Amino acid sequence: MMIQILLLITAIIFCIIIYALFAPLLLEIDTSNYVYQFRIVPIFKMWWVKDELFGHPEMSVFGINKKLQFSDYKKKSTTLKTKKTTHLKLNVKCLFSIIKTFKIKKCTVSIDTGNMPLNGMLFPFMYLTSSLTGKTFHINFTGQNEVVLTIKNNAFSILRAYIINK
Repeated sequence: MMIQILLLITAIIFCIIIYALFAPLLLEIDTSNYVYQFRIVPIFKMWWVKDELFGHPEMSVFGINKKLQFSDYKKKSTTLKTKKTTHLKLNVKCLFSIIKTFKIKKCTVSIDTGNMPLNGMLFPFMYLTSSLTGKTFHINFTGQNEVVLTIKNNAFSILRAYIINK
């Protein structure tokens, strides 16, 4: 009986670890709706809520919402102790392979510089960029600036790229 419970607990922990490796990580930015959020679907969500001037971050874990507060950082007047820290060393090849694992699911950029001749000069570049990438890039003459970006990845892809190119 005790062995069965131990096996059940081990299986549950194993499933949680496997899910955490393959769960989608989403970064969403939408400037027109003031949405700035990072999500681990459906476990964790962190977003920026725009207030009158600046805004504040909020977080949700398993549906429980929490408003985060910035604390004032004050230096302590005690003697400083130096700690030896280990740094994660990434070479350029490893860094590029990690960046390649990120997939852009949605990208819409619409800008207006406020300068009509400059908008006219940027129009061919934005048209070419839009046709080459398959994403939406616009120059408008209405004063509207907007970015909608959704980037998706998972922890397994990042770890695999790091281990292979280490």
